[in-house]
Amino acid sequence: MKFDYMWAIRYEKFDYMAAIRYEKFDYMAPIRYENFNYMAGHLKHASRREGDRWQILKN
Repeated sequence: MKFDYMWAIRYEKFDYMAAIRYEKFDYMAPIRYENFNYMAGHLKHASRREGDRWQILKN
């Protein structure tokens, strides 16, 4: 997979360190939630309504 952007993102209570393809809204992210660590790969069309709730911490 080829990613266009590497972002650190906070989404509600989740912290994402995510490689994101902006055009198709694809992302693959290791997720830290409370004391749990997850490795999650996501390939989906995210709506703009979901994307607007993302907060970009670092570019």
